[in-house]
Amino acid sequence: MTAWLKALGTSADPLTDDWSSSVPPLLRQASFGRMPGSIEVGDLLVYYAAGLRKVFAIAEVTAPPYDGGTERGEWRYLCDVRILTMYPFLRDAPSIDTVSEARDLKQTMIRRSHIRLDDVEYARIVEVFTAPLRKGLAA
Repeated sequence: MTAWLKALGTSADPLTDDWSSSVPPLLRQASFGRMPGSIEVGDLLVYYAAGLRKVFAIAEVTAPPYDGGTERGEWRYLCDVRILTMYPFLRDAPSIDTVSEARDLKQTMIRRSHIRLDDVEYARIVEVFTAPLRKGLAA
């Protein structure tokens, strides 16, 4: 299993705060401009709202990447996914800055649709995602 940081939206065209309602296909598929040859079934995609610099969902790849057809335009290559955890509203999601430690992930993501995360980066993302739950249990 490999974990990937997957950019969605841009600074010019950011996702809306209620992304899961306004872009429901993101709950089932991730799209790419080129065939993502390294991504495999069982890999994890950490959704990153590029324009807003928020990390907002973790999804498992459930089918190999495939060509969704030319009618999809430049984002024609798809991976079917199953959302494992998410923030329904981007305003509540953690900033990429809270999960970047050894390398500047937001800088690394410039002009890329996805990058491989190392084990430490992925563990930090999981820690940040589960922090609100741990706080609730401790109360």
